[in-house]
Amino acid sequence: MDELGSSIRHSNRYANVRCVSFFFAPNQTMFTILYPIVRIDQSYTEIFRNFVYDNKDTLDRRIRLLPWEHINDRKIFLRNLMIENNSEIFNKKLENNLEIYEKCHQNDLYDKNSIISQSIKNDNDYIWKVYTDHELVKQYLTDKHYQLIDNPDQADILFVMKQLKDFRYETLGNKLINQFPFENIVTNKELLALSARR
Repeated sequence: MDELGSSIRHSNRYANVRCVSFFFAPNQTMFTILYPIVRIDQSYTEIFRNFVYDNKDTLDRRIRLLPWEHINDRKIFLRNLMIENNSEIFNKKLENNLEIYEKCHQNDLYDKNSIISQSIKNDNDYIWKVYTDHELVKQYLTDKHYQLIDNPDQADILFVMKQLKDFRYETLGNKLINQFPFENIVTNKELLALSARR
């Protein structure tokens, strides 16, 4: 929504307009249709909308309305909600080891001891062989020090979008890659709640 639509405030009692999203397929354009739901007689009357008008469940409704609550009220509400439904979370000691991450990503293979690569070339004339499945890299990597190849086994650099699972030296050798073990915890927000509690 534009400046007008985003400035419409929420009200449970005094909502006088409704906003409905509408996709117009022939133009591939998204609109928000705003229309009154009560008669507005006075000019310059502020308009309000009910952001969760279709929601009948009280708890669900209160949760959806949290963005319009004061920050302290939000914290108190969420803390009380968590204590009611999941009190052991506040009493449980946080785990400070990697077991939970390894349990969720048993397929990620990596060397426990880091191997320092000796293959970094300092030669300014060396041409790096790059394997990638990323179209933008293929299009814009035009520097003379890089050569795009089709075989990942012959590459010095792997720049891939597909998630790698095997990071062992015996598999990748001295290849430079754009990923690291357990990266999907960060990029895909896996175990985000657990990470945020630390």
